[in-house]
Amino acid sequence: MAPHLILKRIIKEKQSHNPRVSLRRIAARMGISSGRLSEILSQKRPLTTYYADKFCAALNLPESDVNELKTSMAKPLDKQAFGPILEEHIVEKLADWKPYALLSFLQTIIYSSIRHQNSTSEAQVLEISKRMNLPSAEITVLLGALEQAGLAKWDGDGWRPTHQEATTGYDIPSHARMQGLIADLHLAQEKIKNLNVHERDFSSMTLTMDPKDIHKAKKLIRDFRRNFVRIMEKGSKKSVHQISIQFFPIVSSDTPSKESL
Repeated sequence: MAPHLILKRIIKEKQSHNPRVSLRRIAARMGISSGRLSEILSQKRPLTTYYADKFCAALNLPESDVNELKTSMAKPLDKQAFGPILEEHIVEKLADWKPYALLSFLQTIIYSSIRHQNSTSEAQVLEISKRMNLPSAEITVLLGALEQAGLAKWDGDGWRPTHQEATTGYDIPSHARMQGLIADLHLAQEKIKNLNVHERDFSSMTLTMDPKDIHKAKKLIRDFRRNFVRIMEKGSKKSVHQISIQFFPIVSSDTPSKESL
């Protein structure tokens, strides 16, 4: 069944149990307009992972419904509705952890307070700089990069995520992305040294497997990341965290590839 038909079925089931359940109420719980929800249901707007997660959280759907919806949305890799693939010159500006940490910070109640107390972009940048412990000049550059990529915009009183989705593309060689991954690893090393063990979780497992199943492993990791974020973002957004999962061969019978991702 198509994703939009699954949404309609779920809504109809909810309304049969409670006639007061309306598109307007569901949209309000999702944090979007009822018009946008109508566009999704009529296929005038694509059902992205972002909107699907909002829908599942708003109606507190059981895992069976969540899995059915996610399965219906599944398509071959790089053809999923994750938005356009970013060009390399934009990836260079967004490659490491900083721009996405900033994008997440813009959704916290901390930034909401900053936005209400500071009316200008310059004043907000200074406050963000203090909170993220990054130079204000770098924050300005990062905001510009997010805006260029269509991921955030200034709307007159604050910076807001557009919730548009974009990707560097899966399994596409990228020097910028490789440098970004290295920066992520350096950040992880810093956190291991400086964070209390109760505030972090680093773990690893070793397994044996058939190398031909690598694509299955990578899909499982992607699905886990999305489900993890969907569940953890249901609460009050008071802080920004990063989850990193490392998966790589230790011993292989094949000739190693020289192509880096």
